[in-house]
Amino acid sequence: LPRSSAIRVNTDDDDAATAFTNPVYRCLHREVELANKLLANVTSLLEYIDGVCSNALKPTSAVRDAMRSLHQDQLPSDWRTSYAIPPHILLHEWLADFSKRVAQLRHLMSLPLADVLSQGIWIGGLFAPEAFITATRQVVSRDLHCALDELVLVASVHNEANDSGGGGFNVSGFHIQGIQWTQSGGFTATDALESPLDTLYLSWRVALDDVPTLRKLPVYLNAQRLVMLFEVAVDVPPSTLLSDHIWAERAVALTAWKL
Repeated sequence: LPRSSAIRVNTDDDDAATAFTNPVYRCLHREVELANKLLANVTSLLEYIDGVCSNALKPTSAVRDAMRSLHQDQLPSDWRTSYAIPPHILLHEWLADFSKRVAQLRHLMSLPLADVLSQGIWIGGLFAPEAFITATRQVVSRDLHCALDELVLVASVHNEANDSGGGGFNVSGFHIQGIQWTQSGGFTATDALESPLDTLYLSWRVALDDVPTLRKLPVYLNAQRLVMLFEVAVDVPPSTLLSDHIWAERAVALTAWKL
């Protein structure tokens, strides 16, 4: 669990009013507010329990319930409802994951705003991943002077997102289920249920009508597939030896978060 102070917001490059005109900044600012609120909640409860254990404080019924949950490696109820998590996540798993989320936000907010999207965002480590994707869409729509519904999100394992100029950013922590996807081999069949994507490149492109090689894939929060975040289009070359039947039978999809 991070023991340092709350995450601080860096506005050294622009004043706050200018920074808030950027949808990505506003999204990250909301992420930081949620993280700081939850971090304060966690630390205050643990400090109170420490006082109870040292006989300096008397436990309330809520604190007793929380102590019982912690002793059983379970999450207190108010921690569990802060953001979407698997129903059976254990306390030590949640603490490790939450620490990584706070560390990412602290790092991102220490950067100049112009450098945030070049850092390789762990999308699944955000409290509202779909809101971040929407924010990047708004930025690209403004830069390209086009409507939001004219843009389609394209995923690639090659760095085409940044090489093509604008609208692209790197993401990490993704897995693909049902098939394998590599830079050297492209899309291939595999016996593994899922395969990690070391780096994935996402880019907003102006939608092209009737592109036969583009296939839409759902992006779920995790392998349970209870929460769908958004869709991406992937370019499937004609040389790929995977029929439409295989794609459907294997229910190919991407996931953004894994413990």
